[in-house]
Amino acid sequence: MGNQGSGGSPVDNPTYNLLQALTSKLEAIEAYGKYRRDGDEELFGQLEQEERQHAQQLLQALRGRLGGGSSSGGSMGGGSSSGGSMGGGSSSGGGSSSGRDNWSSGGSDNSNG
Repeated sequence: MGNQGSGGSPVDNPTYNLLQALTSKLEAIEAYGKYRRDGDEELFGQLEQEERQHAQQLLQALRGRLGGGSSSGGSMGGGSSSGGSMGGGSSSGGGSSSGRDNWSSGGSDNSNG
């Protein structure tokens, strides 16, 4: 990876940017899912779906940068908790596993938040 900063960061700027953008999308997906369940299903459902598409694009780009390709058939997340799945930690749960897999399950949320 050639664009590492002078501070010796283990991640170059373009990879970092993809990670940060993907994290933001995953947090938005989680929030929109909660808002959708709170009542405005049409608006927040549409916004959630758009964020999922953007997150998929970012995930594919990140996999390409890391040389991992797309071995999961283009599916974000996956059902496995042992690596291979990209998930955003829950902003209120400190990265709990219940928050990570919710965005890949089509909107079902097992948390009580």
